[in-house]
Amino acid sequence: MSLIKWSPFRPAKRVSTLWDFGDELERLLERPFGWRYSGFTPAVDLLDRGDHLTVKAELPGLDKKDIHVSLEDDVLTIRGELKRDKEVKEEDYYCCERSYGSFARSISLPTRVEAEETKASYKDGVLEINLTKAKEARPKEIEVKVA
Repeated sequence: MSLIKWSPFRPAKRVSTLWDFGDELERLLERPFGWRYSGFTPAVDLLDRGDHLTVKAELPGLDKKDIHVSLEDDVLTIRGELKRDKEVKEEDYYCCERSYGSFARSISLPTRVEAEETKASYKDGVLEINLTKAKEARPKEIEVKVA
């Protein structure tokens, strides 16, 4: 992959989704002023597994002691800090695209969960959280007898 110099006269790509809009906005803010948005937002999957929900978050490069998970009013919050390996003088950089710093990601859960039964594990840069649905929120199968 090669770096392409930004030109204000280059036509902007067509914005077709909200994600594209966010990418385009970041592109516009990032390059004219020579700075890059340094925020880190982990990619998250939320899966419904019947009697429980599973949340998977990509957190590459983090140590598990730097990850904090909380649950309040059916909102799951993942916080952490991505630390820089070592200090490098600005003039030594050729290119720097990795983000560092604190982050927080909150996810509104689609159903009530039992906070006491929540379990989390972290392996190979992926945080997996299993949340047991509250009894009243679990799917119920009712058998209908045909006469």
